[in-house]
Amino acid sequence: MLIDDKIVEDSIDIDQDTLFRNLDHFEIERCFVLEYLEMLLRWNKQTHAISEEKLQKLWMKLIRKYKFSLDEWERNAGNRNIHSYLVKEQGHGLQRLIRFYRERHGVKWLENAFDYGMTLLLKFGEMPALEMFFLTNLICYKWQLDYLEDEEVQHYFSHLANGKVKEVYNSFRAYDREQNLLTATKLYKLISKYNPQFHTNSAATPEFYKELALFIERK
Repeated sequence: MLIDDKIVEDSIDIDQDTLFRNLDHFEIERCFVLEYLEMLLRWNKQTHAISEEKLQKLWMKLIRKYKFSLDEWERNAGNRNIHSYLVKEQGHGLQRLIRFYRERHGVKWLENAFDYGMTLLLKFGEMPALEMFFLTNLICYKWQLDYLEDEEVQHYFSHLANGKVKEVYNSFRAYDREQNLLTATKLYKLISKYNPQFHTNSAATPEFYKELALFIERK
């Protein structure tokens, strides 16, 4: 299948596999990479020839190489969020990309990916399997504290989320109000239960989790 809705500069049709390979092998000048990437992503929305996982790997590879900013993508692609091309319907791959952005200190990309997922969750009920992931991130990483003060977010986690997620949310609210040993211990145990990868001596563990453990230890 050939591209029919985007004019390639030299007017020569190019097949999808070749375009992917050229991007993957860094054979396109940086100034044209996002234009061709967006072309490939829109094309793949029609053909589904390339898996989201493969596209995610390509995107992370390009970010490492070229250090693209969110502003650069938005100037090229307008209002279309790049994560709508990279993430499956139920959110598969979103956690991976968020971890990647966090590790590389890509704050704008991190916020953009998180906003994309939260919007789909709140507005359309998509990605319910990621409810605990979203809530844990809101509590522990404090990217945007305003999220937890938003009435729509509060309503969702206190009324619409599944039982386990509600329990964590209510426990967080109790700790936020009371700041005592009982509420801190309960919240710490719940976060530990659903995030076994957290360890107080690990640099990758969020500071809030470490602060909570220290708060309990001092009481």
